Amino acid sequence: MTDAVWELNAEAEYAASDLESTDQGETVFRRFGEKLLQTLQQHQPSIKHGYLAVAGLTRSAFKIVAALPTNSPILAQKIQRALSDKLLGNESAMRYLSADENRMLPGDLSPLESRVAVKLLGNGEFFGMLCLDVDSTEADHLMSELRQSWQAICRCLSEAVFSMRLEALAAPFNFGGVAMDGAVSEDALYEQICRQATLGFAADGAVLRLFDKAGNSLRVCGSWGDIRHNPDELGSPGERICQRVFDDSSHYGTARTISSAKGFGVEMTRADEEALRRAGIGSYMVMGLQSDIVSASLAGKLGTLAIFHYRDHEFSLRDIRLFHSFAERVGDDLALIALMKQQEETNEFVMTQSNASTRAEIISLFAHDLGHKAIHASEKVQTLIDDAKKAIRQKLSSDRIQKPAEEALEACLRVENELSQLKALTKHFDAGESVEFNVGDVFAAVKKDFRSALDRNSMNMEIQTSGNTTLHGPRRVLEQVIFNLIINAIDAQKSTGKNRKNTIHVICKEAQIGARRQIKVQFWDDGPGISWPHFPNPNDIFLLGKTSKKDGQGTGTGLPMSRRLIDIHFRGNLELKDRSKALFDLTLESDP
Repeated sequence: MTDAVWELNAEAEYAASDLESTDQGETVFRRFGEKLLQTLQQHQPSIKHGYLAVAGLTRSAFKIVAALPTNSPILAQKIQRALSDKLLGNESAMRYLSADENRMLPGDLSPLESRVAVKLLGNGEFFGMLCLDVDSTEADHLMSELRQSWQAICRCLSEAVFSMRLEALAAPFNFGGVAMDGAVSEDALYEQICRQATLGFAADGAVLRLFDKAGNSLRVCGSWGDIRHNPDELGSPGERICQRVFDDSSHYGTARTISSAKGFGVEMTRADEEALRRAGIGSYMVMGLQSDIVSASLAGKLGTLAIFHYRDHEFSLRDIRLFHSFAERVGDDLALIALMKQQEETNEFVMTQSNASTRAEIISLFAHDLGHKAIHASEKVQTLIDDAKKAIRQKLSSDRIQKPAEEALEACLRVENELSQLKALTKHFDAGESVEFNVGDVFAAVKKDFRSALDRNSMNMEIQTSGNTTLHGPRRVLEQVIFNLIINAIDAQKSTGKNRKNTIHVICKEAQIGARRQIKVQFWDDGPGISWPHFPNPNDIFLLGKTSKKDGQGTGTGLPMSRRLIDIHFRGNLELKDRSKALFDLTLESDP
C-alpha cells in the first residue's frame, strides 16, 4: 500500500486557477483525497467508509473535502480544530476512537465497525485528519498498514500544501496599478500582501506595519484574515513586539510558539506573550521589511510583516526561511513603488509645467543666470579696486593692474550681453491670446493637472466661486501664476516631513470698484505658512532670488514673476495677507 500512496504524489499536480480566494486550495485537496481513499480501499476492502478533512490554506477548522462513498452527505461538514486536538492530542499519530468520541464526529458507525483516526502532519504542522471505518475484525491489520504508509500519506499531502503555499506567495503584487495609473489603491495592495502571507503560511491572519516618519513609529497599513484583536491599539503587545523586531539589527525577525516557549530570533518578554495568549494567539512570526532600493520616501528599514495562529504551531526552518524570503520581496516591491511614484511625480511636474508654461519661465531662468554673472562681475571689480589701491600705495606701474582690469571688463560685458538677451526676450514676450475665460474653471483645470501630486502628498484643493468670475485676458498667464502658487504649497508640505492632511483653499468672487470690474481671489492652505527663519520680513518672498528651498531646488523667481505678470497683463496685484497660513490675495481686472 505504501508504494501506491507514493505514486499519488505525482498525481497531485494542479493548475494555478485551483487556488482561488474562496476555494483556498480545496479543489486540490478534494482530488488528492478521493484518490487516497480509493487507493486505501483497493488495498483494504474491509474499509467501509472514510473521509479526509483538511483546513485548506487557513486553519480555523478542518473541512471534509473527500469521502467514501463519494456522494456521502457528510461532505463539506466542518470539524472544529479544538475537537481534533482533543481527539488526537500530541502523543500518537493514529488511534481507535471510543463510542463517545465517535459521536462527536460526522458519520454513523455500525456496531461491527471500528473507527480509526489518523493525524496528518507535515514539517511539524497538523494540517488534516483521516477517518476510516473498518470491519472490527480487520481493524488491527489496517492499523498496521497505516503505520507503514503514514509517512507517505503525510508527505504527499504536505507537498501538495507546500506547492499551493508557494503559488500563493509567488503571485505578483499589483504594484504597477498603484504606482503608475492609480487603478489600485495602496490599501488594496497592502491587503493583498497580508492575504498572500496568511494563505502562504497557513496562518489565521496577517498584519502589515510601515514606518511613519512623521510620527516616528510603526503604523498599521493593512491586515487580512481572522483578526480578533485590535492591531491599531497603541501600546498593544503586538505593536511592542513588531517595534522590537523593527529596532533589532542583529536578527531579521522572530518566530515563536507561546505555550512551549520555543522560538527563533529576537527575544520577547513573557508579559507581551502572555497578553497575546489571552487574546487567543498561540504562535506568531514577525519579519522586518527592508530594502536596498533607495527612494526619497523609503530606504533601509521600512516596517514589519506579522502572521499569527490561534493555536500552537511549530514553525519549521523551511517556513522561517520562506517567510524571510517573502518579506525581502515585499520590502523591495514597496521601495520600488515609492521610487516609481517619485519618478512619476517628477515627470508629472515637468509635463504640467510644460503645458502651463509661458515665456515667464524662460525669463526667470535668464534672470537666475544673470544673477550669477552679476556676482562674478562684482567680485572682479572688487579685485580690481584692491589691486589699484595697492599699486597706488606702492607707486607701481599701471601695467600691474592691467590683467585684473581686463577680467573685470570681460565680466561686465557678460552681464551686458545677458541683459540684452533678457531685454529681447521680454520685448517679444508672448503671453498668449486674450480670450474670455472663467477664473474658477482655470483653477479647476490646474487642480486636475496636479491631482496625483496632491493625492501623494495628502493634499486636497477646494474651490469656491460666487458671482460672475469670467474675465477677458491672457489665460495662459493666470495658469502660470496658479501653477506657481500650488507648487509652493506642495513644496511647503514636503518640507514638514509629515504626512498629515492639508487642504488648499481657493475663494473666487466678483467685485465692482467704481466703474472697474475685478475678480478677487483668496488662496491659502493648512500647511506650515511662510518660514520665519528664511523670511523674517514676509514680504521678502516677492524679492527676486529669495527662496526657502535648499540649494539647487529653487531660484526664488516664482512669486516675483507671478506678481509682475499679474500687474502687466491684468492690471492687478498679488499680495501676502497672512504669513501663518500663506494667505494670498490675487486681484484681477478684466480687459476693457
